[in-house]
Amino acid sequence: MSTNVVVVTGHLTKDVELKHVGEKNSKVATASIGVNNWRPAGSATMWLKVEAWGRTAEYFSNGRKGQKVTVTGRIDEDQWEKDGNTHKQTKVVATDVELPPKAESNQQGQQPALTF
Repeated sequence: MSTNVVVVTGHLTKDVELKHVGEKNSKVATASIGVNNWRPAGSATMWLKVEAWGRTAEYFSNGRKGQKVTVTGRIDEDQWEKDGNTHKQTKVVATDVELPPKAESNQQGQQPALTF
């Protein structure tokens, strides 16, 4: 048995884009996040495409460029043909998204994380 679960935290490289696709007008939100990887030779940034569907997409669409975001989901791969060449792109399909808290604070003065 194998498991395909990933949790990444990074910063949005642009505002999240929300679209409606297909005959059922399904909601899909897409974005790219930069994730810092520490390595013995120094840190490097990895750029990941993130995709969310349905209600998770609605919530994720509140994300704005520069915001820190934590995404839980699975690794998937898009594949397509163009000009006789096969292209592939790895992405994270989000099942849960955590955006920074809103400006309002709770009663203890702490800001709760917002997740969906």
